Amino acid sequence: MKLTFIGAAHEVTGSCHLLQAAGKNILIDCGMEQGPDLYENPGLPIAAGEVDYVFLTHAHIDHSGLLPLLCKNGFKGQILTTFATADLCNIMLRDSAHIQEFEAEWRNRKGRRAGVPDGRCRGCDQSFRSMWIWRTASYLRWGGNPVYRCRPFAWFGKY
Repeated sequence: MKLTFIGAAHEVTGSCHLLQAAGKNILIDCGMEQGPDLYENPGLPIAAGEVDYVFLTHAHIDHSGLLPLLCKNGFKGQILTTFATADLCNIMLRDSAHIQEFEAEWRNRKGRRAGVPDGRCRGCDQSFRSMWIWRTASYLRWGGNPVYRCRPFAWFGKY
């Protein structure tokens, strides 16, 4: 078993950890850094397509904000989380993408006037595409112990 700290190691934002165990690569959160970037976080030490699962602890953007980029870069695994977290991410990732598009458009307009090439933006469509690989878990009790039951979460009629 190997645990690699990718984000939020020196600061509290951009949470991302890679757990490698039993032949699987599991990301614990995939968050976006917010605020001033005081420390340079390393990138994923493996290709996004090699990640088998993302275990999402909660919906805050500093824990979920880079999921659309992970999907764009080739992640095809499953995102495991609770129903409540999936519901919130449905709203928050769309809102975050909209804000990023607006800011990128503003920077690009300003940059074109200064002769600087256009910047990049992940876009809302990538947020939507990432939504249909999620599997949600409900909290159940069995013999006094919590049990998590996973099943696909439906957005836009996809399973």
